[in-house]
Formats: sequence, structure tokens, C-alpha cells
Amino acid sequence: MRKTFLFFILFSILLCLFLTCKKEYSYENNKARGSLLDSMDICLPKEIFGKYAIDSSLNNSNYLQVEVKVDKPGTYTIYTDTVNGYYFHTEGVFNTTGVSTVVLPGFGKPVNYGTNNFTVYFDTSICNFSISLSDTTVLPADYTFLGDSCMIDSLFGFYIAGVPVSDTSRLSFPADIKSPGTYTIYTDTVDGYSFSATGVFTKAGLQNITLRCFGTPQHVGTDLFKVTADSATCYFTVNVLLPVIPVTNDHFPLFHGSYWSYNDTDNTNDTITRKVNSIASFNGNAYQVFAETDQNNQQDLSYYRKSGNDYYEYCSGDKYTTTVKFKTSVYSDLFFLKETVRAGDEWTSGEFIGTDNNNQQKAIQYSFTCISDNNYYIVNGVAFSNVYVIQMLPKVRSQNGSYTPTGEAIYTYYAKGIGIIYQQVFAPDDSSVKMQLRNWYIN
Repeated sequence: MRKTFLFFILFSILLCLFLTCKKEYSYENNKARGSLLDSMDICLPKEIFGKYAIDSSLNNSNYLQVEVKVDKPGTYTIYTDTVNGYYFHTEGVFNTTGVSTVVLPGFGKPVNYGTNNFTVYFDTSICNFSISLSDTTVLPADYTFLGDSCMIDSLFGFYIAGVPVSDTSRLSFPADIKSPGTYTIYTDTVDGYSFSATGVFTKAGLQNITLRCFGTPQHVGTDLFKVTADSATCYFTVNVLLPVIPVTNDHFPLFHGSYWSYNDTDNTNDTITRKVNSIASFNGNAYQVFAETDQNNQQDLSYYRKSGNDYYEYCSGDKYTTTVKFKTSVYSDLFFLKETVRAGDEWTSGEFIGTDNNNQQKAIQYSFTCISDNNYYIVNGVAFSNVYVIQMLPKVRSQNGSYTPTGEAIYTYYAKGIGIIYQQVFAPDDSSVKMQLRNWYIN
């Protein structure tokens, strides 16, 4: 049987786990999955920004910032209940897994004094927080930063020349709060963007301060920022990148002589290399042959072609699932990508029908959804533009039965003029394998 260790899936290293770990799978496949809680069921960090007063409508300075552990990419809604006339709410798309920072703008107008106890909701998780509205004047806080260089600072988000910063762009660093009270912290504007935050420290002691970023970096380079506060100052730098300039408009280049190398997130060396080195013909169609070599020097071949704006792989139908394996491989075209795709676009592959290892007739089909289009991503310190994020979901049915998802999911990131820059493959138990682009050459 052909070796199935191909770049797209890396399922072979998880085969035993995949076949033994199954669970109920939601049909709402485009929704993100995750939690507001960490592995100990403790709420992840969250911060409240802005000043809150009765009969004062919330504005852009009033927002809730939460940390979210994203287990599967997709669309999300994060919100709170309405308390005392105001609430927090946002919607969007998670394109990657891991811990992500989300900003929930505030809406409404506080009505009465007192402590407002909120619940924030995401997926099946909840967390609580409080905002106090006092009828007495709150004095400015007394605090200092831990050093002149914003010590132990953490910079988040993408900073790309000519691209507006996103809600995830922020700076977080510790401060020593001597006495609680209001604060206003900001930076100078450097090369078109800046950082700032306002709010209230409700208790004394060490705690992190988070400054949101606003604006658009204009040029490539390292920018030095000075943080100015009521009673403290520190400095930090931001590296602004320039996106790779594509040499072709194709999101999956098929040019002879092109190559790519990839590493997983636990290994800085190449774990897979792919090179377009020949042409093959099946059913009257010509395919570019991708020769793949893994870190153990094992080789395999895969076959791709483009027709109009559509990309096809000639492969066995059981290639991208471990839940069903055909006794005899069933080969056909798999329609996996198209140019000019837009977020929300969906399509389904043809059926692959064969007999499995238990002598049962099974059919395999794949559903595709564009999670996001024309975005920017940074992989291994390199900025890429015009990136498509495509979700691929295998599903299986028995003879005369209905299709059910296998619980597996593949998220592939295609950059214009480059090809695949990142991929994450999920097993039914949500464990995953990640691969990211390291080097490439488009001929």
C-alpha cells in the first residue's frame, strides 16, 4: 500500500490515536470551538477598560478584553448578559488555534450605582467579572513600572507595513500599583501607530497593564516607543515586517522546479520537503508530480492539476481520513481549492465509493469551507498576504446511509504566489499536528 505520510495530513503519526478515540461531533462545523477556561478550569485573564459612570453612554474606550483558548478555528460570538443597562459583545473568526485575545466593545448606559456582576459566554464556557460604579470621585492611581524598558513585556499581534493593526495588536507588561485609582497610559505615535489604555486599578499590588494598538505602520523597520503614564515611564520596540511579494497570482503554484520545505512547531529543521519534478497523466488529464521527502528520507508522490480557477488532486478517497480505509484504493479527482474564493464559500467533493477492510461498502466525501480570505499571516517570522484559510471535513456513510462527519478536520493556509504556508490537522479527540513553511522557491 502506498505510504500515506503526505504533507497535507500527517495522519500516520496519529493513526492509532485516531482509530481509538471517537466522540460525538457537532454538525455546526463552521463554528469555532474553545473555552474561556484553562486546563485547570480557571478563567483565563480578562481586563476591563474605560471609565464607567451612571447616565454616561459607553464609547470606544469602554471594552472588555478576554483571553480565549481556541481549540478549532471558525466563526465565534462572545458576549455578556446585560446588567444595569449595559453589556459587551463581539463576533468574528478565529483563524488559528491557541490562546487568542479578543476585545468586546461595550454598549449601553449604566443606570444605577453599585457593583455590576457580569457573565461572559463563549462556546460552552462561562466566566464572571464585576464592574463597580461608585458615587464618590475616584482619585488617580499611584503606580510605577518595573524598569525603564517595560520589563517582561509581551507584544501581541501582527505589525506589517501598510496594514492596519487588528484587535489582537497590544502590549502587556507589569506594574506595581501603590494605591488604586484611575489611570491613563499612552505612547507617542511612531510611524503611524500608537498604543494606549485608560481604566481603573481596583486594588494594590503587581498586575499586568494592557495597551491596545491603533493605526497603521507605514514602513519596515524597528520602531522605538516611549510609554507615558501619570507617574511612570518605560520603553519598548516593535519590528514591522514587509509582506512577501508574490511572483504569481496562484495560491497553489504548480510550476516545474518549484519547491517548499516545512517544519512542525516542535522542530526548527525541515521535516518535509516537496518539489515539482515531473508530469503524469490519468484519465486524459495532465498532473504536476510533487515528490515529497520526510525527515526519515522516505519519499512519496502526489498529483495536482489546475483547471480554470479550480485545483484538483488525483488521490485515493481515503487519503485524508483514518476512520475508513478501502481494501483497494479508489482514485479520482479531489476538488480542494479555487481562486477568487471568499469567506463563507462552501463546496463538496465527489463521492469515493469502495469496500473497507471489514468488507462493508463505504462512501467518503469531503466538505470545504473558506474560513477567511485575503488576510495577512506571519509564519516563521515571515509576513504573507492574500491568504486563504480553507477548512476540510471528511465525512463517511454506509451503503444507503446518510453522511456523518468523522470528527477530523484539516485547516490549510494558502498564500498568493507561494502555496501552503501553514496547516493544522485535527483528530476526532481534538489533538492535532501542525506544519509551517520554512523555505521555498517558485520557479
